[in-house]
Amino acid sequence: MPATLTATLPAAELVDCFAIAAHNLGTKAATVTLAYSVDLVAAYIDVATLTPTDDDAQMLVFPAVSARRLRLTVAGASIPSIGIASIGKRLVFPGGIQPGYVPFDRARRVQLLGGSTLGGHFLGNRVTRRGADMSVKFTVLPRTWADADLVPFNAHYDAGGAFFFAGSPSFLPQDCAYAWRSVDAGEMRPALQAGGKWVDVGMELAAYAA
Repeated sequence: MPATLTATLPAAELVDCFAIAAHNLGTKAATVTLAYSVDLVAAYIDVATLTPTDDDAQMLVFPAVSARRLRLTVAGASIPSIGIASIGKRLVFPGGIQPGYVPFDRARRVQLLGGSTLGGHFLGNRVTRRGADMSVKFTVLPRTWADADLVPFNAHYDAGGAFFFAGSPSFLPQDCAYAWRSVDAGEMRPALQAGGKWVDVGMELAAYAA
């Protein structure tokens, strides 16, 4: 320690978001710093620092920068682990989430192997799987946005690709999940509303939970 993880992109890209999951930075009291370089020559510039207080998924949003090289530096007294680290450009849905939404931090599911008993005494359960299930329904969205900005993500979601999701970073700061389309969920099909200027969009998500 400190340790670094670097990535060089084929060409410069705009990035404005950094997220991690399946880590133990909170337990290890470690800090991660994200830096970027505009090309293969320029020096790195620090853009964001994160010191988690727990081991849940974490997301940092920062002003967009054009980066060709990216560097993640991990520092602390002991060596932590990071299972998933993602840096990229956010897709911001131009509308809120409809009522009935359960944030990730309250949507966890724990599957247990049936309780064991001995002489009528409870001896405990064994956890067989941890995760979370989330149902997201957005308020009506502009059709022009759905026909352009949403298209790449729509295809990614339909194919079962993973991504980080945050319902409202400012209002629900703990609502950050590393998620993907649920196995039994249908494809994302934006449905036209009256007049054709608006669409309904929803997602059924499964998410990683430590």
